[in-house]
Amino acid sequence: MITNIKFREIRAIILDRDGVINKKPDGDESSKYVLHPDNLDIYDDFYDFCGWAAANELPIYVATNQQCLGLGLMSKEQLDGIHEKIQSSLKSRQLPLIENFYVCGHLDGTCSCRKPSPELIHRIQEDSKLEGIELIFFGDSSSDFEAAKAAGISFIQVRRGQIQFTDSYIHDFTDLIKMGVTK
Repeated sequence: MITNIKFREIRAIILDRDGVINKKPDGDESSKYVLHPDNLDIYDDFYDFCGWAAANELPIYVATNQQCLGLGLMSKEQLDGIHEKIQSSLKSRQLPLIENFYVCGHLDGTCSCRKPSPELIHRIQEDSKLEGIELIFFGDSSSDFEAAKAAGISFIQVRRGQIQFTDSYIHDFTDLIKMGVTK
């Protein structure tokens, strides 16, 4: 499952959003995105994971592609509302908040920050003053994996029933907690 990860050296966590924190909607182009806070369906194990991260003194950052902005399906304010809902759900459970959300809202092929580019991770590194070995990325897509690899940081796939594409994976966050992994 998890291979070659030195958790003692980890100082912060990066998460993808859709498919990791919340469920991805199914549907056509206009309905495959979370476009409103009311449509946000957060995985229960995300809260347990945030408790685990807090117990290990690991702040959490989010790096997410949100092409729905570039497509004009939602505004920046609507996206901020979705992220505010994640934050308020953490606060209501007395869990630490996400440090920051790093978003690429551009269309595929039109920028240098869209994953699999490591640009969002580099921004997190710059803002947090952390280096590659001190960060770990939990994501569900090959673009997350490629971004982590290009940035020189560890990666764990959160499968949630999807096809495994890397040797370091968990089925969901419950796996990590059950393993008793600590810093």
